[in-house]
Amino acid sequence: TGASGKGPAFVVERELMGSLQSSRGRRAGTQKPEKPGEFNPPFPVVGVGASAGGLSAFRNFLEHLTSTTGMAYVLIPHLAPHHESVMPAILQKSTPLPVEEARDGMTVEPNHVYIVKPNELLVVRGSTLAAIPRAEDRKAEGIDHFFVSLARDYRDRAIGVILSGTASDGTEGLRAIKAEGGITFAQDDSAEFGDMPRNAIASGESSPSMVCISPSRPCLGPSYE
Repeated sequence: TGASGKGPAFVVERELMGSLQSSRGRRAGTQKPEKPGEFNPPFPVVGVGASAGGLSAFRNFLEHLTSTTGMAYVLIPHLAPHHESVMPAILQKSTPLPVEEARDGMTVEPNHVYIVKPNELLVVRGSTLAAIPRAEDRKAEGIDHFFVSLARDYRDRAIGVILSGTASDGTEGLRAIKAEGGITFAQDDSAEFGDMPRNAIASGESSPSMVCISPSRPCLGPSYE
């Protein structure tokens, strides 16, 4: 049902930023001091992972964002390794944010959406993205791989979201984000394929019912339903 009078974009951004600010406030007196030369994240980065059913889930997620969220979004779908992806062009129709394939050495900017390329693993190293050729025996680890790097460098400004998909990719990555004080979400029963979000919820690494992205429930948190 969404927040009264504000619309779904407001609800998504309010939930993300509200959770981030609340989490930072709770840890204000317990955070470890930054080490000399340690990367200081200038804005939050949201990693969003999905597998089967992911295109529709990504579209619904992006449709609920405005162009001034102040966050960067990195989408990690499971893609066929040897076929060119048309996902950036498809998803660009769903958001005013610029959508582009992630390239090695690309600078991460707020209010942008980046999508991993087929047959590559993606990590974030400070303010830049690094693409790594994917080995044939690591086809299902792309979400975990990115989330772990996001947790390492963005710490309490890392946000991990698991949407529709099969198997359990992303659960270990959410664990890493949570351990560093970041925020984790998993799609509720609106997911077309529920294995990935259910696994994350069952492991205790994400709150249930935190992402409602179906057209009938455009929200990110139960407090706004």
